[in-house]
Amino acid sequence: MTSLRRSLLRRLAAPLSMLALMSGLIAYWLAWQYTQHVIDRSLADLATAISKQIQIAGPDAPFTVPPLAQAMFSDPAEALIYRISDGEQELAGDPKLPLRGINVRRMHHAYVFEAEYDNRAVRVAQVRVDNVEGGRPMVVEVAQPVRHRYRIAAEFLVAIMMPLLLLLLAGWGIVWRVVNQQLGPLTHLADSLNRQTHTSLEPVDETDVPLEIRPLTSAMNALLGRLKTALDAQRKFIADAAHQLRTPLTAVKLHAEQAATARDPQQTLTAVRELRAAADRAVRLSNQLLSLARAEPGEQAARFVDVDLAAMAFETGAEWVPRALAAHVDLGFQRSDDPGDDE
Repeated sequence: MTSLRRSLLRRLAAPLSMLALMSGLIAYWLAWQYTQHVIDRSLADLATAISKQIQIAGPDAPFTVPPLAQAMFSDPAEALIYRISDGEQELAGDPKLPLRGINVRRMHHAYVFEAEYDNRAVRVAQVRVDNVEGGRPMVVEVAQPVRHRYRIAAEFLVAIMMPLLLLLLAGWGIVWRVVNQQLGPLTHLADSLNRQTHTSLEPVDETDVPLEIRPLTSAMNALLGRLKTALDAQRKFIADAAHQLRTPLTAVKLHAEQAATARDPQQTLTAVRELRAAADRAVRLSNQLLSLARAEPGEQAARFVDVDLAAMAFETGAEWVPRALAAHVDLGFQRSDDPGDDE
């Protein structure tokens, strides 16, 4: 069985979840790109700061790393690596740091590229110092493992996804509440229909019914109206049937009593014949009532036939003749078109 509530929740919650997921992925991608740019910029700025100190000190001056850079290089969380060389000898840093790599990108006075160092992927910022007095050009490199960026990106992802998850849960709650509110009229409609009985069929109240459900409630009210009409017709038929069968059954009972109390065989035979005639009339009336019950309600009004009221009155009067004779009452029948013909 298909549930409208589950279908609506699925159709609304699924796009909402996909939207939240896509928003999270887009936000993570933007955060990753921003992280890449910021870290590359910080590496390039650090390499540029070191290169400026070399320019100021000159090639023969003892090289010292700036205090801020020393603090960063000694911080295990930063995992920074540096190298300073003049092409022939290493002046400072780790000589294993490569001078070339892939995906080279220029950023101000530095070049940023990817390389491999100690079996690890690193991001390197390289600055060339050309105007060192009396010396060869020098190269300053500052590198950082790529996994450091992944860690920062993961922190960004957690920071982004937590609010999105809360918003998603709030969105699901709003969807659940709205769906229940919109399906409320259907629940009220079901309660109204459950209160209906075969003795009381009232139209469904359409005051608070949404416009989209009005055709359904209108059809139900029309159906209830037809059902009420059919039940009223059934009750009327039962009442009419009881009334119509009362007279023949009374005649049958009367003739049976006469047959039981008659002492003359001729009177007994007459009573039996009248009993049989009354029984035949009762059977005929029962068949007519059954035919009327099987007939369609719409066809009852269309099938009118002429009825011989004189014959009907004669048959009805004949049923009461025995009782009238027993009570010494003169019972007569006279047709309106034949005043002289009395029976």
